Amino acid sequence: MAVEINDPIQGKWHADQLETKSDPLIDSGTGRPYIIRQFDFTFKPGMKKFPTKQDLFNAHWPQIRVLLWSDGLVANEDVEPRVLMNKKKYKIILLCEPKFGRVVMDKPQNLQQILTKK
Repeated sequence: MAVEINDPIQGKWHADQLETKSDPLIDSGTGRPYIIRQFDFTFKPGMKKFPTKQDLFNAHWPQIRVLLWSDGLVANEDVEPRVLMNKKKYKIILLCEPKFGRVVMDKPQNLQQILTKK
């Protein structure tokens, strides 16, 4: 659907609206259980030079690996960890899965259950 707009500030311009038909995403709830773990940290006050995201991850990885091991988890190597930063805090987010033979006590949720929780 094409739209032509005459804006007094930007002048005349043309836009197209694109649409697609798609089937709704239905999660059957089968597959391996995954767990997302988030680790929150704060920067030392008065830091002038901030380390890179890779430096932060490398500094904390040995301790994070021990914490995951104590919970019976291992990091999923197919998905890269995320490091989110602002001026005062940073967090490391990992996708984990239970070690072989470990049972997950939490009730797994499929996508429909997660997305309809509001």
